Amino acid sequence: MPWAKVPKSVATKRKENREKSARHYARHRDDILARKKAAREQKAKQADGNRSDGRTRGGVKDSAGTGHMQAPHSSRGIESQERRLQNALTKHTEGDPVSFLDRLYHRYISHRVTALLEARQVLESAESQINTLIKYCYEAEAEVLQRRGANEEYRRVQSFSKRVKCILDCIVDMEMFALDPDEDLERAYLERRLQFQKTPTQGWLNGTVSIPE
Repeated sequence: MPWAKVPKSVATKRKENREKSARHYARHRDDILARKKAAREQKAKQADGNRSDGRTRGGVKDSAGTGHMQAPHSSRGIESQERRLQNALTKHTEGDPVSFLDRLYHRYISHRVTALLEARQVLESAESQINTLIKYCYEAEAEVLQRRGANEEYRRVQSFSKRVKCILDCIVDMEMFALDPDEDLERAYLERRLQFQKTPTQGWLNGTVSIPE
């Protein structure tokens, strides 16, 4: 009966790999060193060329003569994030958050009159959409904060996020008041709607979904 095959331990495998690498290096040592030397010379030659001809990268010259050309300060990443927010807002609110909230409210009320269970189904669907929209906001906030810190672009994205979360607060109020029909649901809705409309600019609320200036 043949002996059972015993698997090699991790330490044994690592030792064998080290010995294999050492044999390979000893066999091809001259070629390896020659390739490394050629790569260093090519890199140094390229750096000298950049310093001598003042070549630029992204419109910024290597004025310090260091060979390391700094990329220009660009808001392209920020604009991309804001466009993503615009697209998300347009997709989930059809370009007009206030009208979207109005339609959601009246649709909810109409279903609430007929059947509370059906109203809850509508509510859960709308809340899922708003949650998706808020996820875009938080992702953009995190990336903008990481890139630039708490500057103007970050504050604009943060302000937009707060306004969108106000819609979700309204939906949560609807769900809470649905459990108590004696509460004034319409008053709570109008308060939330007014809070959502109070903003220094009319961006996001005029139907064009433009970036607030």
